[in-house]
Amino acid sequence: MKIEIFSGSNRKALKEEINLFIKDKQVMTIAQSESYSARHWFITITVLYQ
Repeated sequence: MKIEIFSGSNRKALKEEINLFIKDKQVMTIAQSESYSARHWFITITVLYQ
């Protein structure tokens, strides 16, 4: 099992990057976490794959 972590604040860019990454992989699970501050929103996606 391997892990890849993606982070950013642009949902569309993250979606495209993750979709390209998982295209030819067997994905076990995908987890999401978000963080907020007074002026910023940030998302982290963790992909476990074979």
